[in-house]
Amino acid sequence: MTLKPLYLLAFLWVCISTCDTEKDHTKTGSLIIISIISPGTGVPGTEVTIIGEGFATATENNKVKFNGITAMLLSTSETELIALAPEDAETGKITVEVNSEIAMGPVFTYLEDTGSEGVVMHNQD
Repeated sequence: MTLKPLYLLAFLWVCISTCDTEKDHTKTGSLIIISIISPGTGVPGTEVTIIGEGFATATENNKVKFNGITAMLLSTSETELIALAPEDAETGKITVEVNSEIAMGPVFTYLEDTGSEGVVMHNQD
C-alpha cells in the first residue's frame, strides 16, 4: 500500500514534465483582439479608431477591412489602429489581419452620405 503514493507522484511528474505550459506565439504570431471601434457609424472616409491587442507597429503588417473591403491606415500601434472607412464598403464587420491571423470585430454601420455639410445659422443683429 505504500507504493500507491509513489506511483501517483511518478504519474504526476510524467504529466507535468511532458506538458507544454508556455505557448510560443512567435511561431504563429500574437493573438489579435479587437476590443472597441469608435465611432461605430459613419460615412465613407470617416476616421475609425480600432482599440485592441496584438496589432503590428509597422503599418504594412496590418490589414484592416470593412465588410471585406480594404481600408487605408493612418496610424498604427500595438493597441490602436486608425483607419479610413472605405468608399465602396457596406455595413458589416471590421476585421484586422496581422501575420496571417485574423480578428473579427464589431459591425461598422455606414450612414447615407447626403453630401451636405449642414446648415449654419447666423445671428443677425
